[in-house]
Amino acid sequence: MINQQKPLLVTADTVLRFGLIEGDAVIRANRAIYDPQTWRNPPAFSANGSTANELALVLNELEARQSSGCDDLELAAKHLMVMQGASVVVIKQGARGASVYEASGKFSKVPAYRSSSVFKIGTGDVFTAVFAVYWARGLSTPEVAADLASRSVSIYCDTRAFEFDESALMRRQPVSSELGSAVRIEGNVQSLGQRYVMEEARFALQELGIGVVNPMFSSDTLDLSADAILLINDDLSSEALVRLADDSARLTPVIAFNDRAEASSYAFTATEITNDFATAIYLAAWAAGGAIAVRQK
Repeated sequence: MINQQKPLLVTADTVLRFGLIEGDAVIRANRAIYDPQTWRNPPAFSANGSTANELALVLNELEARQSSGCDDLELAAKHLMVMQGASVVVIKQGARGASVYEASGKFSKVPAYRSSSVFKIGTGDVFTAVFAVYWARGLSTPEVAADLASRSVSIYCDTRAFEFDESALMRRQPVSSELGSAVRIEGNVQSLGQRYVMEEARFALQELGIGVVNPMFSSDTLDLSADAILLINDDLSSEALVRLADDSARLTPVIAFNDRAEASSYAFTATEITNDFATAIYLAAWAAGGAIAVRQK
């Protein structure tokens, strides 16, 4: 049981309010940004008596669905605007960037931006904070503020620092991670540890909205084609090596995750190599989305 502290009382022109564990924050603001920070019964902004003349909600997909009771994100955003009086709803979508809904009816899609590594702790907070800086202070439209926030997350993932020079923001490169893309996972499941990594990889990709093909778990699957390959480089079978050779011949992107430092004997098949799990998941999702984008041109 977490002891609850007295609520914070804040009055200011612009306020960024995060959901708290040890207490609550009651605010009075001209412009407010609210990130509930939980998908478990997320409270409405005004539930504790908070008020704002203009309100922007920044949530991830699960929080948006739980807050609204709607699976469709557009319907969820419209519901939240009506029920909570928000003028802007920004829904963070991980590898697929973010969607921005405005009370005027305008919709904007903001891409994710490439980073050489993906450090997930704090990325959502960085996004919300940077969005607040640009939108709440009237420096940009909701779409532009969300785009700058997405670029800032990319820099944070690379540096783990809170330094977002605007010239550096403009140099970030967008990535594609289209719905409907699929990743095939290659690896081994002979040991409990190997199976755990494979299952976690499958779960993480599916959480990002990526289809997963896994011949190690579905041996009866006939169609093993995919937009990209996630290679968990740990004692691959001869059958997997044959499939990877075919993938290389077809120029299918192969992302290699070196789960163990000594497991590098097959890394020559990879287009990108990492020893970080989260980075491998995002690189695979981006590679699959990029492959679809190329085909659609």
